[in-house]
Amino acid sequence: KNTLTMWPWQSSSFVPRFAVTKIFDDTHVKLLISQSFRAPVVMNISGDYAYRQAAIDVDPLAKPAKLVPENTNNYEIELGQRFTDNFFGTLNAYYIKINDPIIYIYKDLPDDKVLEGYYNEKKAGTQGLEGEFVFRQNQIQANLNFSYFEAVNNEVEVYKVSHFVNDSTTSFEKNKVLALPKFR
Repeated sequence: KNTLTMWPWQSSSFVPRFAVTKIFDDTHVKLLISQSFRAPVVMNISGDYAYRQAAIDVDPLAKPAKLVPENTNNYEIELGQRFTDNFFGTLNAYYIKINDPIIYIYKDLPDDKVLEGYYNEKKAGTQGLEGEFVFRQNQIQANLNFSYFEAVNNEVEVYKVSHFVNDSTTSFEKNKVLALPKFR
């Protein structure tokens, strides 16, 4: 499915979606590839204006960029298996890349001034695995699921766990993001 989305304050955005499912007896494979975008809402736009004005007040030569929509590329593959009539499971792997993520900032400045608003960062992303096993019989259902993910290609400084990162930090440690557990 291809969708052309129009946004009155910006140019159009083409966000294609593609999905294929193949079933082999009790096994299925699903491939999903999609794009999406998130346009700034009115609150983001007013915050964007305030942020740009505050940035110029702090540094009159600053030329902060206008807020643009964030664009996301999503790639997923799912494998599923029906073990019995009552028991089945799925395993899903994904990779998500966000270009121009919209970020909120609040920063105290000298002379009781505040830098607050929205701006775009370069990119961020995540990748991971999710699995689920489901048992259903009559009116009984039991689910067991797990999830593992990590941040990848994260260039959003305010999301990084910066006080833990140094030259000897492993890539596993560098891909941590504030407030997001790696396992659920």
